[in-house]
Amino acid sequence: MTPGTVVVREGQEGKGLYLILTGEVDVTKVDGSEKVLLATLRAGDCFGEISLIKKSPTTATVTAARHTTILFLRATPPPTGRRLARTRRLLP
Repeated sequence: MTPGTVVVREGQEGKGLYLILTGEVDVTKVDGSEKVLLATLRAGDCFGEISLIKKSPTTATVTAARHTTILFLRATPPPTGRRLARTRRLLP
């Protein structure tokens, strides 16, 4: 990702877990009309876990501060309906 690329926007639905492989991202939150820098995350750090655990919208905006490579692990909903029946057939 190039600097300035928004990876996650505050208030959106959480889609998964992000692991920073290289580079840096800034974590910001809007407070009134002001953008507040909460943290700068680097290689080895992860984000997105709060919205996954709480099943709530994302709590901050994450923007690439430098050229950054991120591993994205998509959240998958629990199996329902047809997928659940197929899963049960595969289990002993």
